[in-house]
Amino acid sequence: MLNFLKNILQLIVNPSRGWEDVSHDAAEPAALCRDGLYPLLGVTALSCVGGFWKLDSDPTLISVIQNAIITFAAYFATMFLANFVMSMTMDKISDKASSQRKNATVVIYSVALLALINIIINVIPIDLAVLRFLPIYVGFILYKSQRYESVPPEKTGHYMFLTIFTIIVPPYLMMFVFDIVKP
Repeated sequence: MLNFLKNILQLIVNPSRGWEDVSHDAAEPAALCRDGLYPLLGVTALSCVGGFWKLDSDPTLISVIQNAIITFAAYFATMFLANFVMSMTMDKISDKASSQRKNATVVIYSVALLALINIIINVIPIDLAVLRFLPIYVGFILYKSQRYESVPPEKTGHYMFLTIFTIIVPPYLMMFVFDIVKP
């Protein structure tokens, strides 16, 4: 878990160097999920309790539990959806044969960064609109992962389109849809 958090911190501070560190660690995606991402998603769901001390809302216990379940489910489903889509399409984008391990690692770390952003938004007692723009920085971190994924410069647009619409957009879209559907 500490190595996972160290790599996340390195990705935030210096994305290019962070992807090099992730490459040197070469941890198995299953171990990254078990030891890092799943506990982080649990903490993200628990951070939904922060709705009780938000100054501009009046939540009930049921709505907080619903938000926790929706948050966990959205990030969990995004991880599998993005991993599936990237495994199907990275062969067309990458210079070399696509590595399922690298695809999964990019997805895991990106979802972890999005979950950290959600924790920050849930814990701060006021709703700061500027925090809603932090996923753009995750897009920049994904941009810096091109070398890690062996994406040629002429395929940058394809790679960014793929990663933005398979990793960044789905959790927010799922949360939006579930927010509309929930009673």
